Amino acid sequence: MRRSLLLLALGCLLSVVPAQWLETTVTLRDSAYPSAICYNSQESKVYCTDEMHDEVVVVSGTTNGILEQVPVGQRPIAVCYNSANNRVYSANYLSGDASVIDGGGDSVVATVPTGEWPYAILYYPLRNKVYVANSGSDNVTVIDGGTNQVLATVGVGSVPRALCANPTNDKIYCADNNSGSVTVIDGTSNQVLATVSTGARPRSLCYNPRSNKVYCGNYLSDDVAIIDGASNAVITTVSTGFLSAPRVLCYNPRNNKVYTANWSSGNVTVIDGGTNQVLTHVPAGNGPWSVFYSPQSNKVFCANFYGDDVTVIDGATDSVLESIPVTEEPVDFCHNPAENRVYAANCMSACISVLRDTVEVSVRESPGHGLLSPRFGATVARGLLMLGAVDSRQNAGSGAALLDAAGRKVMELRLGPNDVRHLSPGVCFVRSATAVTKVIITR
Repeated sequence: MRRSLLLLALGCLLSVVPAQWLETTVTLRDSAYPSAICYNSQESKVYCTDEMHDEVVVVSGTTNGILEQVPVGQRPIAVCYNSANNRVYSANYLSGDASVIDGGGDSVVATVPTGEWPYAILYYPLRNKVYVANSGSDNVTVIDGGTNQVLATVGVGSVPRALCANPTNDKIYCADNNSGSVTVIDGTSNQVLATVSTGARPRSLCYNPRSNKVYCGNYLSDDVAIIDGASNAVITTVSTGFLSAPRVLCYNPRNNKVYTANWSSGNVTVIDGGTNQVLTHVPAGNGPWSVFYSPQSNKVFCANFYGDDVTVIDGATDSVLESIPVTEEPVDFCHNPAENRVYAANCMSACISVLRDTVEVSVRESPGHGLLSPRFGATVARGLLMLGAVDSRQNAGSGAALLDAAGRKVMELRLGPNDVRHLSPGVCFVRSATAVTKVIITR
């Protein structure tokens, strides 16, 4: 009888829980200007540049509390994480250097001179190198990730603005904004392999490992140049629409798609990674500034600068799932896979929005007043657990409780949403007056 109740729930329904998008807002100090953000997977910390106060703010990936404010160089504008040495690098625009932060102690362990006006920074795990694009001196500084020594200074085109890596062919790509080109750098020798003409004002790059292609978003020519990762030849150029002004690109490996945030047209262009065809233009908000792919939930997040919100796009269907208000001017994202959180840096409101995409709990309908059909595989609950009655004549919430795997009562349950975020992950059981149902609590 007890076994049958586990499989055949009579009176307790676990209903779909809407996604809990905006979990909290991390407030930085007055007049802070958060502009770039990255995640430290080893320590579960988030690092956000504050250009106004010349510091990097460290946020706990678990509690969302501020752990440290690390003084760096002048006007930190970009940040990246070195997973091999547990270090965070801040590109400091006005002081012409990169601050190296120890990921454990959150203190600066080195300051590495770069070129003038460093604008973009990239960590390349294959060679354990850090690349800094210097927009004022038209070169790229290559830093050894182990020793923090400068290995090379590579001349590129005019006003380099973006970097990406191709580990398949061991290459680094630099978008030269004022030259209308992409410089291709050998990841081993640090030598320039090619200069590829793209379009007007190239300022964003991303790499597609499945098709071995590099995508370059050209801001003024309203298109994306697709470069062959092996030959360095332009395969084709894809229009993103008249006066679209593509700013930032991201890649969805699960569905082999590339997304462009189109600043002027207020939408996101979706490009098929295999055929190079435009699949659709997804409406976003006012002034799409950047796009970011979350692998855990297969969603694309678009920061709308003037709209003060984030558009969430389903990676499979390319449909808009939600528009999340996030205060003023979101500009950059990072993802915390341990907590399935996405962080948005809001540059004009001195804060970081923490977005948490909960897993929906499956609907289990009752055929009339009969038994629910057995369902093999547990129901998953993240964040909220919704408890509802089969019909108005029953009250499944009366006396309902959540039990742990040993049968101990963990908490009382009520009809409607129940907050389970404080519970440790694991198997639990919902016990009502008429049934026992298995649930897996996860984060």
